[in-house]
Amino acid sequence: MFEQNSPELLERKTGGGCLALFGLPFFLAGLFVMQIPLGIVPVENQDELPKWVLIFLPLFGLPFVAVGLGFLFGRKGMTLDRTRNSLSIWWGLIVPMKRKEYLLSEFDRVSVSKQQGDSDSPTTYPVELKGKSGGKGIPIDQPADYQQSRVLSEQLSRFLKLPLEDSVSGQKVVRESERLDESLAERSRRTKEEIIF
Repeated sequence: MFEQNSPELLERKTGGGCLALFGLPFFLAGLFVMQIPLGIVPVENQDELPKWVLIFLPLFGLPFVAVGLGFLFGRKGMTLDRTRNSLSIWWGLIVPMKRKEYLLSEFDRVSVSKQQGDSDSPTTYPVELKGKSGGKGIPIDQPADYQQSRVLSEQLSRFLKLPLEDSVSGQKVVRESERLDESLAERSRRTKEEIIF
């Protein structure tokens, strides 16, 4: 979910917390291995190790340090700002270092769909902002729980005042942002369409 800190701003940040705890062992293991050739970490038979092993150990530890740093300090976020008409996606280590900007006026609907999983991956319900030109949308999230996906897509639809296109059932159903809470019976009375249960 996004946090709404002001009426015109939705923000979402990820990283830190449990991910930082997950990255700490990788970081420490990489540092431990990289310090063996320097003699900081004593090893009983260090004099007997071939020179190529002493060169290889820092190279072996480097990926662990990099992955650990990524988990420890990696952050990413998304900001939707109606006053600036912008969608900003950023990545960085503690502070934003890389940023991509999009105009909110480029999008004409919020979409939620179903991506069937297999034995290696779960079924997910991707939420996207779809463009007017019919090009590739901007992915927002891929929850494995339909209810989370539904709540997120409705939050975006209401905030951006864009229709919500739901194709989870295999058939596209488009609802206006101001009528998201409308029941099937109310919709049937308003549109005079017959709904078969």
